[in-house]
Amino acid sequence: MGAFFTTVLPSQINALVGLIEDNGIPTRAYALRTLLAMGPLGVEHLKLLAYAIMARLDDPSGEVRELAATCLGRLQIAADGGEEAGRWDDVLRQIVPTMFLHLENPELKLRKAILASLEQLLVHHRALIKGLANEVAAGCPYKKDLDEILAHQ
Repeated sequence: MGAFFTTVLPSQINALVGLIEDNGIPTRAYALRTLLAMGPLGVEHLKLLAYAIMARLDDPSGEVRELAATCLGRLQIAADGGEEAGRWDDVLRQIVPTMFLHLENPELKLRKAILASLEQLLVHHRALIKGLANEVAAGCPYKKDLDEILAHQ
Protein backbone atom coordinates (compact mmCIF):
# COMPACT_ATOMS: atom_id res chain seq x y z
CA MET A 1 0.00 0.00 0.00
CA GLY A 2 2.87 2.40 0.74
CA ALA A 3 4.18 1.97 -2.80
CA PHE A 4 0.82 3.10 -4.13
CA PHE A 5 1.00 6.36 -2.18
CA THR A 6 4.57 7.12 -3.22
CA THR A 7 3.71 6.76 -6.91
CA VAL A 8 0.24 8.34 -7.01
CA LEU A 9 0.52 11.01 -4.34
CA PRO A 10 3.11 13.25 -6.05
CA SER A 11 0.89 13.59 -9.12
CA GLN A 12 -2.06 14.63 -6.93
CA ILE A 13 -0.35 17.08 -4.56
CA ASN A 14 -2.30 20.13 -5.74
CA ALA A 15 -5.61 18.31 -5.28
CA LEU A 16 -4.53 17.10 -1.86
CA VAL A 17 -3.53 20.61 -0.79
CA GLY A 18 -6.99 21.77 -1.84
CA LEU A 19 -8.56 19.04 0.29
CA ILE A 20 -6.42 20.02 3.28
CA GLU A 21 -7.78 23.56 2.92
CA ASP A 22 -11.39 22.45 2.28
CA ASN A 23 -14.28 23.98 4.24
CA GLY A 24 -15.47 20.59 5.52
CA ILE A 25 -13.88 19.25 8.69
CA PRO A 26 -14.21 15.57 7.62
CA THR A 27 -12.58 16.36 4.27
CA ARG A 28 -9.63 18.08 5.93
CA ALA A 29 -9.27 15.20 8.40
CA TYR A 30 -9.34 12.51 5.68
CA ALA A 31 -6.84 14.45 3.56
CA LEU A 32 -4.45 14.63 6.51
CA ARG A 33 -4.94 10.92 7.27
CA THR A 34 -3.92 10.20 3.68
CA LEU A 35 -0.65 12.00 4.28
CA LEU A 36 0.17 9.73 7.20
CA ALA A 37 0.82 6.94 4.66
CA MET A 38 3.07 8.94 2.36
CA GLY A 39 6.76 8.45 1.90
CA PRO A 40 9.54 10.87 1.03
CA LEU A 41 8.77 13.54 -1.59
CA GLY A 42 10.62 16.19 -3.55
CA VAL A 43 11.14 19.57 -1.91
CA GLU A 44 8.58 21.40 -4.08
CA HIS A 45 5.86 18.92 -3.15
CA LEU A 46 6.87 19.04 0.49
CA LYS A 47 6.80 22.82 0.50
CA LEU A 48 3.23 22.93 -0.83
CA LEU A 49 2.10 20.37 1.72
CA ALA A 50 4.02 21.83 4.65
CA TYR A 51 2.46 25.28 4.44
CA ALA A 52 -1.04 23.86 4.00
CA ILE A 53 -0.56 21.50 6.94
CA MET A 54 0.96 24.22 9.11
CA ALA A 55 -2.14 26.37 8.57
CA ARG A 56 -4.25 23.53 9.99
CA LEU A 57 -2.55 23.91 13.39
CA ASP A 58 -5.07 26.73 13.88
CA ASP A 59 -8.03 24.69 12.63
CA PRO A 60 -11.33 24.94 14.54
CA SER A 61 -11.38 21.13 14.83
CA GLY A 62 -9.18 19.55 17.49
CA GLU A 63 -8.92 16.35 15.44
CA VAL A 64 -7.63 18.26 12.42
CA ARG A 65 -5.11 20.18 14.57
CA GLU A 66 -3.76 16.91 15.99
CA LEU A 67 -3.56 15.26 12.57
CA ALA A 68 -1.76 18.31 11.17
CA ALA A 69 0.77 18.22 14.00
CA THR A 70 1.36 14.51 13.38
CA CYS A 71 1.74 15.01 9.62
CA LEU A 72 4.39 17.71 10.05
CA GLY A 73 6.69 15.20 11.71
CA ARG A 74 6.30 12.73 8.87
CA LEU A 75 7.38 15.07 6.10
CA GLN A 76 10.56 13.67 4.56
CA ILE A 77 12.63 14.76 1.61
CA ALA A 78 13.31 12.14 -1.05
CA ALA A 79 17.00 13.01 -1.49
CA ASP A 80 19.28 13.57 1.49
CA GLY A 81 21.97 16.11 0.74
CA GLY A 82 22.58 18.70 -1.91
CA GLU A 83 20.59 21.75 -2.86
CA GLU A 84 17.20 20.09 -2.25
CA ALA A 85 18.09 19.36 1.38
CA GLY A 86 19.16 22.97 1.87
CA ARG A 87 15.89 24.22 0.44
CA TRP A 88 13.94 21.86 2.70
CA ASP A 89 15.91 23.13 5.72
CA ASP A 90 14.86 26.68 4.74
CA VAL A 91 11.22 25.58 4.80
CA LEU A 92 11.70 23.86 8.15
CA ARG A 93 13.21 27.07 9.56
CA GLN A 94 9.80 28.65 9.02
CA ILE A 95 7.68 25.71 10.14
CA VAL A 96 9.46 24.58 13.32
CA PRO A 97 9.13 27.94 15.17
CA THR A 98 5.39 27.84 14.42
CA MET A 99 5.27 24.36 15.91
CA PHE A 100 7.08 25.74 18.97
CA LEU A 101 4.47 28.48 19.37
CA HIS A 102 1.66 25.96 19.24
CA LEU A 103 3.22 24.20 22.23
CA GLU A 104 1.63 27.00 24.26
CA ASN A 105 -1.77 25.57 23.38
CA PRO A 106 -3.53 24.16 26.44
CA GLU A 107 -4.73 21.03 24.55
CA LEU A 108 -2.63 18.16 25.85
CA LYS A 109 -3.23 15.94 22.79
CA LEU A 110 -2.05 18.69 20.44
CA ARG A 111 1.04 19.39 22.53
CA LYS A 112 1.83 15.66 22.62
CA ALA A 113 1.44 15.39 18.82
CA ILE A 114 3.68 18.41 18.23
CA LEU A 115 6.38 17.07 20.56
CA ALA A 116 6.24 13.66 18.85
CA SER A 117 6.59 15.34 15.45
CA LEU A 118 9.54 17.39 16.64
CA GLU A 119 11.18 14.17 17.85
CA GLN A 120 10.66 12.64 14.39
CA LEU A 121 12.11 15.71 12.69
CA LEU A 122 15.11 15.60 15.04
CA VAL A 123 16.21 12.31 13.47
CA HIS A 124 17.25 14.01 10.21
CA HIS A 125 17.42 17.68 11.21
CA ARG A 126 18.94 17.66 14.69
CA ALA A 127 21.29 20.62 14.24
CA LEU A 128 18.57 22.80 12.74
CA ILE A 129 15.96 22.04 15.41
CA LYS A 130 18.49 22.28 18.23
CA GLY A 131 19.57 25.70 16.96
CA LEU A 132 15.97 26.91 16.76
CA ALA A 133 15.18 25.49 20.21
CA ASN A 134 18.20 27.27 21.68
CA GLU A 135 16.80 30.58 20.39
CA VAL A 136 13.67 30.11 22.52
CA ALA A 137 13.79 32.32 25.61
CA ALA A 138 14.38 30.54 28.91
CA GLY A 139 11.10 31.82 30.37
CA CYS A 140 8.90 30.31 27.66
CA PRO A 141 6.45 27.77 29.05
CA TYR A 142 7.46 25.15 26.47
CA LYS A 143 11.25 25.55 26.82
CA LYS A 144 11.39 22.65 29.31
CA ASP A 145 9.56 20.37 26.85
CA LEU A 146 12.01 21.27 24.07
CA ASP A 147 14.99 20.64 26.33
CA GLU A 148 13.56 17.22 27.24
CA ILE A 149 13.14 16.04 23.65
CA LEU A 150 16.61 17.32 22.77
CA ALA A 151 18.07 15.41 25.72
CA HIS A 152 16.35 12.13 24.75
CA GLN A 153 17.54 12.13 21.16
